[in-house]
Amino acid sequence: MPRQTFLPWGLAAACFLAGISTSAPCRAYKIRNRWTSTQTDGVGNARGTALTLLWSVVPDGASYSRSARSDVVGYLDDAWSVAAASRTADLTNRPWWQLMDRVYEQFERVSGLTLTYVAERNSDGSSSQRSGDIRIGGETIDNDVAGVLADSTFPNGGDMRLDTSRDANGNPSWWHSAAAQAQFRNLIAHESGHGMGLDHDTLTGAKTVMATPLQSSFWGLQFDDAYALNRLYGDPREKNGASDGADRPIELGAFAAGGTLSLGGSASSSVVWELDGDWLGIDGLSDEDWFRFTLSGSVSADIAVTPLGPSYVSSNAEVGQFVGTHQSDLHFQLFSADAVTQLATRDALGLGGAESLEGFSLQPGAYYLRVAGKHDLNQFYALDLEFVSLTPPGPLLGDLIADGVLNQLDIDAFLAAWRRDTSALSDAAKLLAGDLDLNGVINLDDWGVMRHSFAQTGVRLRGFAVVVPEPSAAVALALLVGGGAAVRSSRRAGARDAARRAG
Repeated sequence: MPRQTFLPWGLAAACFLAGISTSAPCRAYKIRNRWTSTQTDGVGNARGTALTLLWSVVPDGASYSRSARSDVVGYLDDAWSVAAASRTADLTNRPWWQLMDRVYEQFERVSGLTLTYVAERNSDGSSSQRSGDIRIGGETIDNDVAGVLADSTFPNGGDMRLDTSRDANGNPSWWHSAAAQAQFRNLIAHESGHGMGLDHDTLTGAKTVMATPLQSSFWGLQFDDAYALNRLYGDPREKNGASDGADRPIELGAFAAGGTLSLGGSASSSVVWELDGDWLGIDGLSDEDWFRFTLSGSVSADIAVTPLGPSYVSSNAEVGQFVGTHQSDLHFQLFSADAVTQLATRDALGLGGAESLEGFSLQPGAYYLRVAGKHDLNQFYALDLEFVSLTPPGPLLGDLIADGVLNQLDIDAFLAAWRRDTSALSDAAKLLAGDLDLNGVINLDDWGVMRHSFAQTGVRLRGFAVVVPEPSAAVALALLVGGGAAVRSSRRAGARDAARRAG
């Protein structure tokens, strides 16, 4: 069975595959495989899918996949000097169990994994008839307290075996004791990483819990570990099926003028602290993140999607210099309340570029954002929103002749500018020309924004047909446009500021 062993400081750790040792170096953020079948989620779970894994501790005397007779509970109780009165069937009162639980809480904070403890014994000591997807047990492996510390299997396994070797005086290894909490904590994190599908790492300029020899100068999982886990199981906000479609978006909340929001900042550094849990990522071509927010008033919106991640050297020959901001080219779209009508898109800057929409006028209501990437790699990112009050007086978005009303004259101006290249214009000039999504050309996407603006203002609508010219043919569009009713509104603050800057 494929497994990974762990040896303490100063001793070489070996990689194993089907029990055959190799002296070749283990590569950084190397992924062996992932869970595709669990007790909670069933079978057929694809890469990037958030999963729930159950974990348990094997009772003394019981068998499991790694040992015919585990003795890990009494061994750890001795190592942590647990009082006799506290050595009950309920393991959750043990300090070593509580440290394990903290480790699994960190796995939950940095990825789409949910780790749930199940007790294999009831409080009266009887069998609960339950066990984890990942079971932690132990037995004597090498009769050396300074030798092998533990080993684990890979998914769809993940059972961990701690070495319960004792010295000549019957004392457990120092490495598994309360005196070595940092080492024990990171040992559990390391072996659990194997149980989630991660292999050994070797990095220059960054730390990782999957490195060998055993690390203790930091708390658990670091950026490289979180990156690999997100590639396998998505980011923490994707649990329970969230974010992968407009029907189950991440709810960002309600905003008024002056409201701001910033998400994803935990990925900005190679150092991860125990409680860091602010992660956003696109784990590959099959992933997309959907968000929903509502506005209580008319605002000028600034929206930015910024790739995040540190840079360091990886011994993975396929990676070499890892640049965390250059894993996938991100882009985003803004949609109206129907999650279909596209109001704006940003996809201009290429790999590593921060895509942004600035000074975009929005009326009260609900909106959707969709973020996706162009490369089949995980890309962490920050999402920033800022909403500023519109400053009157001035025309509404779509009021192309700037007379303070939306009517047929604006439609005529739009058709007259059809297919115009506006890439050389300022944002303010683009808006007045009809390039309402500010993408450098006046096309059907801008017409969608135009229709949305008419609908948002409450103009009484009636239907008629307008022929919109195409390069090679005419396409008849059924347009719903106002018949003379006018609504006064305000020019975007951002558009006016841009016009001032343009002189």
